[in-house]
Amino acid sequence: MSQVTEWLRQLVAAIILAGLLEMLLPNNELKNVTKMVMGLLIMMILIQPLIKVFVLP
Repeated sequence: MSQVTEWLRQLVAAIILAGLLEMLLPNNELKNVTKMVMGLLIMMILIQPLIKVFVLP
């Protein structure tokens, strides 16, 4: 159960960080790149439990 809690904490922290960065950055190319990187980070956090299930014996 603690692994699920830790996974949810990571996910919520990444989403909050992405939202804050999106609000703080000006509208330019840097904002678009940052949104893409944060989206990739959130996707990595989402699939992290699946990787642990299928990779570890």
